[in-house]
Amino acid sequence: MTSEEAISPASVQLGLELRRLRMEIGISQRSLTRLIGLSAHSNLSDYERGRRIPPADIVEACERMLQSPRGHLQKLRAQALTERARLTLP
Repeated sequence: MTSEEAISPASVQLGLELRRLRMEIGISQRSLTRLIGLSAHSNLSDYERGRRIPPADIVEACERMLQSPRGHLQKLRAQALTERARLTLP
């Protein structure tokens, strides 16, 4: 399975929501990266594109910084993890 095939619709949905919320409050990827304690904005870029699923602590930090309802992004993350597990099962 290639990395492109491993991208699930749920991880893309999570990424789109992260991007929507970030843009709604008008901050750059670099700014959000600093605010949530990431070392490189490329990580955030991968999350927003659905290429990677962010860890729980990063999702929690994003919820706080992006003023998202508590648990909203965590729910999307859980769906993405479940979907990824189904895609990687033999």
